[in-house]
This record gives sequence, structure tokens and C-alpha cells, in this order.
Amino acid sequence: MAGQLDLSRYPESICLPVLDGLLHWMVCPSAEAQDPVSSAGGVSPLTPQRLVLECLCKLSIRDSNVDLLLATPPCGRCAPR
Repeated sequence: MAGQLDLSRYPESICLPVLDGLLHWMVCPSAEAQDPVSSAGGVSPLTPQRLVLECLCKLSIRDSNVDLLLATPPCGRCAPR
């Protein structure tokens, strides 16, 4: 789905918070972002950060999404919350 999504068709009030949330989860040092997803069952390497990485990679297929991604302000993403 992310590979087909063109965020440039939506207003900034929708797409920038989505991208900001994805970027936050990508760099978040918390256990919630780095621990395996419990619903995956068993020993799974699936973490929220890996899911976000996959989503960002697929969104980056479209140049317009890359432009929006690069335009997303930092909003203190790296600072502890």
C-alpha cells in the first residue's frame, strides 16, 4: 500500500503528521520501538522500527513523497520525551 500512496495529493495537515510519526518511530530509542511485536508470536525479529523502515522505503518510491519527507521539520525527534 505504501508503494502506491502519493502523499502529495493530500493537504499538509494530513501528510506531515503521518511522516513525522513515522520518522519519530524510526529514531525512537524506547523499548516500544525496538522490542519485537508481541502479536507476531514466537521469536520474531519484527519490531515497530523495522515496520517503519519498510514503510518509509516503499513511500520513497515516489519522488513527491521523498520531497515531503525531506520537508518534514525535525520537531525534536531525537530528544527524549
